[in-house]
This record gives sequence, structure tokens and C-alpha cells, in this order.
Amino acid sequence: MKDKPVSCVSNAARSGKGQEVHEAHEALPYGRYQEWVKRLGEETGFVQVLTTYCLRRATGNAINDDRNSNEAVRNLVLDHANSTIFQRNYLSRMIRYDTQAAYRGTASRGDLIVTSHRISRMTDPRRPRELST
Repeated sequence: MKDKPVSCVSNAARSGKGQEVHEAHEALPYGRYQEWVKRLGEETGFVQVLTTYCLRRATGNAINDDRNSNEAVRNLVLDHANSTIFQRNYLSRMIRYDTQAAYRGTASRGDLIVTSHRISRMTDPRRPRELST
């Protein structure tokens, strides 16, 4: 089981009848995966370039914010030896805390704070998808 790639790409060949014949599977090259993620971000209309690092960082922050999780789980998923790496390089610099509610002594609007920091709010539907001539 360990020898099987999680993400794989088929080596498809055409049979004499015009049908695709799938041969052995090989691991999906990181470069191709990276291109797919970047293209996904462009097609979605994100203003910033979407990278695999964005996905890794989002995963780390989601685990960090989950009340049912802990440092050990986060470090295991991200393959970090300790929390210093996460705190220095991955921890979101956007403050996801309702400071206004804390100051006023009112109930926190946590769902509003989380939504306001999602990457999907940074899309531009008018963003050009191709180079102009």
C-alpha cells in the first residue's frame, strides 16, 4: 500500500479500436499539480495567485483554529518538529478575533470575522483570463 501514490496520473494509450487503454499509474509530478492549482485560482478569479503553499497554510490554520484539535495534531499533519515553524511561517497574520466586541463587552460575531478573511472574498469576476493581443 505504501508504494501506491495518493495522486496519480494515467499513462493512457490508444488501442487499435480508438479506445483509451490505461497502463501503469505513476505519481503525479509536483510541477503538474502546482500548475493545476494555479490555473484553478485563475479560473476562480482570485486576485492573488493560488499556490500549493496557500493550501498548506490554510490547512495548518484550519487545524490550529479547530477546538477539537491540538498542537501535536497540527505538527503531525504539517510534518513539523515543533510549533515554532508554524508560528513563524504559517500562522495567519490576519487577526481573526472580534476585538470590537471584546472592547464593547458584547457577544462575538465569530462567523462574520471568519467569513471576512476567506480567500473567496478576494475574487474579481472581471479579471482577464487570457492575455490581450
